[in-house]
Amino acid sequence: MTHIAAAGGFALGGFSIPDNLLSGFVGGVVGGALGLFGALIVVWAEGHRRRRDQKAALRLLTFEIATNLHTFETIAEQGAGATKLLTMAVWEKEQVPVASYLTFKNLGTVAMPYLRLAAVLRYRDGFDQVSFGNWLAGLDGQQTIQSAIAEFTQAQEVVGPKTMTLRRRFGRWWQLRWEQAGKRLS
Repeated sequence: MTHIAAAGGFALGGFSIPDNLLSGFVGGVVGGALGLFGALIVVWAEGHRRRRDQKAALRLLTFEIATNLHTFETIAEQGAGATKLLTMAVWEKEQVPVASYLTFKNLGTVAMPYLRLAAVLRYRDGFDQVSFGNWLAGLDGQQTIQSAIAEFTQAQEVVGPKTMTLRRRFGRWWQLRWEQAGKRLS
Protein backbone atom coordinates (compact mmCIF):
# COMPACT_ATOMS: atom_id res chain seq x y z
CA MET A 1 0.00 0.00 0.00
CA THR A 2 2.95 2.29 0.29
CA HIS A 3 3.68 4.25 -2.82
CA ILE A 4 5.81 7.19 -3.70
CA ALA A 5 3.79 10.37 -3.82
CA ALA A 6 4.11 12.82 -6.64
CA ALA A 7 5.67 15.36 -4.26
CA GLY A 8 8.47 13.00 -3.38
CA GLY A 9 7.41 11.57 0.00
CA PHE A 10 5.79 8.45 1.37
CA ALA A 11 2.02 8.36 1.69
CA LEU A 12 -0.46 6.09 3.39
CA GLY A 13 -3.94 6.02 1.98
CA GLY A 14 -3.63 9.40 0.33
CA PHE A 15 -2.15 11.28 3.34
CA SER A 16 1.52 11.94 3.76
CA ILE A 17 3.34 10.84 6.91
CA PRO A 18 4.54 14.39 7.81
CA ASP A 19 0.93 15.62 7.65
CA ASN A 20 -0.19 12.84 9.97
CA LEU A 21 2.60 13.61 12.43
CA LEU A 22 1.88 17.34 12.33
CA SER A 23 -1.83 16.77 12.82
CA GLY A 24 -1.16 14.49 15.80
CA PHE A 25 1.27 17.00 17.30
CA VAL A 26 -1.18 19.90 16.96
CA GLY A 27 -3.98 17.79 18.44
CA GLY A 28 -1.77 16.84 21.37
CA VAL A 29 -0.75 20.44 22.04
CA VAL A 30 -4.35 21.70 21.86
CA GLY A 31 -5.60 18.84 24.05
CA GLY A 32 -2.82 19.42 26.57
CA ALA A 33 -3.57 23.14 26.73
CA LEU A 34 -7.27 22.48 27.26
CA GLY A 35 -6.48 19.90 29.93
CA LEU A 36 -4.17 22.35 31.72
CA PHE A 37 -6.83 25.07 31.56
CA GLY A 38 -9.41 22.66 32.99
CA ALA A 39 -7.04 21.67 35.79
CA LEU A 40 -6.42 25.32 36.67
CA ILE A 41 -10.17 25.92 36.89
CA VAL A 42 -10.56 22.92 39.20
CA VAL A 43 -7.71 24.13 41.44
CA TRP A 44 -9.18 27.65 41.58
CA ALA A 45 -12.65 26.31 42.42
CA GLU A 46 -11.24 24.12 45.20
CA GLY A 47 -9.37 27.08 46.69
CA HIS A 48 -12.51 29.21 46.51
CA ARG A 49 -14.53 26.47 48.27
CA ARG A 50 -11.88 26.13 50.97
CA ARG A 51 -11.83 29.90 51.63
CA ARG A 52 -15.64 29.94 51.78
CA ASP A 53 -15.58 27.08 54.31
CA GLN A 54 -12.93 28.86 56.37
CA LYS A 55 -15.00 32.06 56.49
CA ALA A 56 -18.11 30.07 57.45
CA ALA A 57 -16.16 28.45 60.31
CA LEU A 58 -14.99 31.89 61.44
CA ARG A 59 -18.55 33.23 61.41
CA LEU A 60 -19.71 30.34 63.59
CA LEU A 61 -16.74 30.83 65.90
CA THR A 62 -17.61 34.53 66.20
CA PHE A 63 -21.01 33.60 67.60
CA GLU A 64 -19.52 31.08 70.00
CA ILE A 65 -16.94 33.59 71.24
CA ALA A 66 -19.68 36.19 71.80
CA THR A 67 -21.79 33.64 73.67
CA ASN A 68 -18.90 32.58 75.90
CA LEU A 69 -17.92 36.20 76.54
CA HIS A 70 -21.47 37.07 77.58
CA THR A 71 -21.67 33.94 79.74
CA PHE A 72 -18.41 34.75 81.54
CA GLU A 73 -19.67 38.30 82.16
CA THR A 74 -22.86 36.81 83.62
CA ILE A 75 -20.83 34.42 85.81
CA ALA A 76 -18.78 37.37 87.09
CA GLU A 77 -21.99 39.14 88.12
CA GLN A 78 -24.26 36.28 89.24
CA GLY A 79 -22.09 33.28 90.08
CA ALA A 80 -21.70 29.69 88.92
CA GLY A 81 -25.25 29.09 87.65
CA ALA A 82 -24.50 30.15 84.08
CA THR A 83 -21.51 27.82 83.58
CA LYS A 84 -23.79 25.27 81.87
CA LEU A 85 -24.03 27.72 78.94
CA LEU A 86 -20.27 27.68 78.25
CA THR A 87 -19.45 25.79 75.06
CA MET A 88 -16.50 24.69 72.96
CA ALA A 89 -18.43 22.80 70.26
CA VAL A 90 -17.59 25.05 67.29
CA TRP A 91 -13.98 25.46 68.38
CA GLU A 92 -13.51 21.70 68.65
CA LYS A 93 -15.18 21.00 65.30
CA GLU A 94 -13.73 23.85 63.22
CA GLN A 95 -10.13 24.12 64.44
CA VAL A 96 -8.53 23.11 61.12
CA PRO A 97 -10.32 25.66 58.88
CA VAL A 98 -9.82 28.37 61.50
CA ALA A 99 -6.14 27.52 61.94
CA SER A 100 -5.54 27.50 58.19
CA TYR A 101 -7.14 30.95 57.80
CA LEU A 102 -5.66 32.87 60.74
CA THR A 103 -2.04 33.92 61.17
CA PHE A 104 -0.05 32.25 63.94
CA LYS A 105 -0.34 35.30 66.23
CA ASN A 106 -4.10 35.63 65.67
CA LEU A 107 -4.58 31.90 66.16
CA GLY A 108 -2.83 32.15 69.53
CA THR A 109 -5.11 35.02 70.50
CA VAL A 110 -8.17 32.91 69.65
CA ALA A 111 -6.85 29.69 71.21
CA MET A 112 -5.88 31.12 74.62
CA PRO A 113 -9.41 31.76 75.92
CA TYR A 114 -10.41 28.25 74.85
CA LEU A 115 -7.55 26.78 76.89
CA ARG A 116 -8.82 28.73 79.89
CA LEU A 117 -12.40 27.67 79.13
CA ALA A 118 -11.30 24.03 79.01
CA ALA A 119 -9.80 24.41 82.50
CA VAL A 120 -13.00 25.97 83.85
CA LEU A 121 -15.07 23.16 82.33
CA ARG A 122 -12.74 20.54 83.87
CA TYR A 123 -13.15 22.21 87.27
CA ARG A 124 -16.92 22.37 86.84
CA ASP A 125 -17.17 18.70 85.84
CA GLY A 126 -14.55 17.47 88.33
CA PHE A 127 -15.94 19.03 91.50
CA ASP A 128 -19.35 18.95 93.10
CA GLN A 129 -21.46 22.06 92.63
CA VAL A 130 -20.69 23.52 96.08
CA SER A 131 -16.91 23.10 95.72
CA PHE A 132 -16.99 24.56 92.22
CA GLY A 133 -19.07 27.52 93.44
CA ASN A 134 -16.59 28.11 96.27
CA TRP A 135 -13.67 27.99 93.83
CA LEU A 136 -15.46 30.38 91.49
CA ALA A 137 -16.23 32.81 94.33
CA GLY A 138 -12.63 32.69 95.54
CA LEU A 139 -9.74 34.80 94.34
CA ASP A 140 -8.40 32.18 91.91
CA GLY A 141 -11.82 31.69 90.34
CA GLN A 142 -12.43 35.43 90.01
CA GLN A 143 -9.03 35.95 88.40
CA THR A 144 -9.76 33.11 85.99
CA ILE A 145 -13.12 34.63 85.07
CA GLN A 146 -11.66 38.13 84.55
CA SER A 147 -8.81 36.70 82.44
CA ALA A 148 -11.32 34.73 80.36
CA ILE A 149 -13.38 37.89 79.78
CA ALA A 150 -10.28 39.80 78.65
CA GLU A 151 -9.08 36.95 76.40
CA PHE A 152 -12.50 36.36 74.80
CA THR A 153 -12.75 40.11 74.16
CA GLN A 154 -9.39 40.01 72.36
CA ALA A 155 -10.45 36.93 70.40
CA GLN A 156 -13.65 38.69 69.36
CA GLU A 157 -11.59 41.65 68.12
CA VAL A 158 -9.42 39.30 66.03
CA VAL A 159 -12.14 37.12 64.53
CA GLY A 160 -14.92 39.69 64.11
CA PRO A 161 -13.41 41.86 61.32
CA LYS A 162 -12.30 38.78 59.37
CA THR A 163 -15.91 37.64 59.01
CA MET A 164 -17.24 40.92 57.68
CA THR A 165 -18.37 41.01 54.08
CA LEU A 166 -17.27 43.84 51.83
CA ARG A 167 -20.68 45.51 52.18
CA ARG A 168 -20.50 45.37 55.99
CA ARG A 169 -16.93 46.72 55.94
CA PHE A 170 -17.97 49.62 53.74
CA GLY A 171 -20.99 50.26 55.97
CA ARG A 172 -18.77 50.30 59.07
CA TRP A 173 -16.28 52.62 57.33
CA TRP A 174 -19.12 54.93 56.33
CA GLN A 175 -20.52 54.90 59.87
CA LEU A 176 -17.13 55.85 61.34
CA ARG A 177 -16.73 58.67 58.81
CA TRP A 178 -20.20 59.94 59.67
CA GLU A 179 -19.41 59.90 63.40
CA GLN A 180 -16.11 61.74 62.82
CA ALA A 181 -17.90 64.40 60.79
CA GLY A 182 -20.49 64.80 63.55
CA LYS A 183 -17.75 65.26 66.15
CA ARG A 184 -16.10 67.97 64.05
CA LEU A 185 -19.37 69.87 63.73
CA SER A 186 -20.15 69.81 67.43
